[in-house]
Amino acid sequence: MRLICPLCRETLSPEGQRYACANGHSFDVAREGYIHLLPVQNKKSKAPGDDKMMVAARGRFLGSGHYQAISDAVNRLVERSLDTSRPDPVTIIDSGCGDGYYTVRLRDYLAQQKVVTDMVGVDISKFACRAAAKRCRFITWLVASSSDMPVQEHSADVILCLFSPILGRAFARCLKAGGKLVIASAGPEHLLALRELLYDTVDTRTLNPSLALEQHFSRVTESRINLRYPIELSDQRSIRDLLEMTPHYWRATAEAKCRLDRLTRLSVGADVHLDCYAVH
Repeated sequence: MRLICPLCRETLSPEGQRYACANGHSFDVAREGYIHLLPVQNKKSKAPGDDKMMVAARGRFLGSGHYQAISDAVNRLVERSLDTSRPDPVTIIDSGCGDGYYTVRLRDYLAQQKVVTDMVGVDISKFACRAAAKRCRFITWLVASSSDMPVQEHSADVILCLFSPILGRAFARCLKAGGKLVIASAGPEHLLALRELLYDTVDTRTLNPSLALEQHFSRVTESRINLRYPIELSDQRSIRDLLEMTPHYWRATAEAKCRLDRLTRLSVGADVHLDCYAVH
């Protein structure tokens, strides 16, 4: 997939351990293998996105297999959305890729199905991209904003948006005609037991992705997958990892966190909706 300069929108070309455009802007490839394409003037903080603690907690939690069923369902939904009869690679962007858990598992799954891919993972957190690059060197990992992804317009066959901000116009700009957007969003009972321990009042309202996408996308008929299953956490570290990988860590009071730290077992439920949309 062709990358573009975040400063002038010209094509970026690889030159050894950096990428450069015709206007002289250059961006180094980090030692771990990711490319930092988030200009300083576009940052809202010194280190935007998930911090090192959140990335490490998510890596441990996902590595324990608690969300593997979600990943497997995403893989099957993406495969169904593809035209695999074409000889050229399928181009896929994971918007808000985090530490690359879903991205790498999708690549491996499609490779098993003999589908050749050209994949890009985009996250605003350098800590997330650093962890992702350590997972797999065969995916292009970009520190960049998903609202203005530094890729050529209309170059992607599929975009993943898994528990990340839904950016209809930005996604439509990046997708080819007829390209697909696969979304994972939380249902009303997702991690409900955790939220009930943290807050006096729990908001069970959920996001309807179609409302944010109606201008640029149409939902693929009968594409929705509803996943609901129990998750049993049997030690304090796993419970703490679940808290630290979510925004609840920053929202919860110190008293609520202390209550959670006293637990050695916790039963929570996954409640996740998967949907596929086609760009107009």
